[in-house]
Amino acid sequence: MHKERSFLKILSLDMLMLCYSFNVSLIGQMFAPIKDAYFLTLSQASMLPALQNMSGFIAVILVILLMDFFNIHKIIAVAVSLYFCAFCIIGFLPPLFALFIVFSIMGISGGTFDSLTNPVMLGIAGRKYEKHINLMQMFFAMGAVIGPIISQWIYTHLGIKGVFTITGAFALIWAVSLNVTFREHFKHALVKQRLSVLHCLSEVKRVYKKAGIVQTVIITILHACWQFSAMLYISTAISSVNNDYSQGAVALSIFFLGMMLSRLLNVKLASRYHQGIILIFGSAAGVVFWVLAMLLPGLTAKIIFIGLSSLFCGSNFPAVITAAVKIAPNNAAAASGNIILSSFIGAFTFPPIVGYVGSLIDLNFALILAAIPLALIIVFAMQLYRKMGKVQ
Repeated sequence: MHKERSFLKILSLDMLMLCYSFNVSLIGQMFAPIKDAYFLTLSQASMLPALQNMSGFIAVILVILLMDFFNIHKIIAVAVSLYFCAFCIIGFLPPLFALFIVFSIMGISGGTFDSLTNPVMLGIAGRKYEKHINLMQMFFAMGAVIGPIISQWIYTHLGIKGVFTITGAFALIWAVSLNVTFREHFKHALVKQRLSVLHCLSEVKRVYKKAGIVQTVIITILHACWQFSAMLYISTAISSVNNDYSQGAVALSIFFLGMMLSRLLNVKLASRYHQGIILIFGSAAGVVFWVLAMLLPGLTAKIIFIGLSSLFCGSNFPAVITAAVKIAPNNAAAASGNIILSSFIGAFTFPPIVGYVGSLIDLNFALILAAIPLALIIVFAMQLYRKMGKVQ
């Protein structure tokens, strides 16, 4: 009975991660239609996801500091429900000022959900955390694979309103399922214990003193610079070649397909190879394929090389989470929380730069800039390998 309950909890988290990623990738696919609907420039439109990621960054800081105070199962259920409700509102194209508020709410609730999934999964999966974290990240990629294609089909038939309301409502069904599978945790009070913020800060400081943690943080920021720029602008860049949104949807789906396959492979590779090795070789190959994708003129070649780049770099994020948890096993929640926090730093700082350069020059040229942080990962992954040691 206990195993059955654990399975249902894991399934609920995996499916919510799939829905969450489905909607995250959908923002990238609908980026150009939203920009056109509000008559925004590329640089102006990029401020919406930037605000979302900045709000998420603040939320993750609060989660790291206050996670030990609260019943995180209640918090994660409220956060994910709020995210999908706000998501549905986008389809009604509210006034621009309200749209910024909606993206802020999505940032806060999404950042909370994102940062709590790993510690919640750690608590459920126990010793099998490595396998289930990788599988959960694989579900994230899976949702993102189908998101652009399905959203483009809905957009063609029902417009922006149909895209956001239908997909948001479907995701809310799984948010309800989380409330059902976690109902035994809801019996406990929201505030489970009273600790000082200084105590929580000391836990975070203890994590940062571990050899290799600084490298995992830097690698995560660099990876996020590349990944979030790709997620946001690939569809727009490819669509602009022939003014066809459907081609952009295919390119974005191929990007996430590569990521899904990469994370599926990493379920096996993570137990056989050092995380530093995976990061070094994956990022090196990813840089080459990414630059080729942006330089080659042929549309088919672009899409293929985008997929290959994602195939080699897609496991970077779960690899760095695994590394952080191995470095600080007694502070696993704080370690994984810092990784999520670092991801938001890259997400709200670098993509607006790419959007600004794309507005001034060319989006394809601007996306080449994303290869720079990807290349820098190799340097810090080498340092991580040395600091963690060759024996896992």
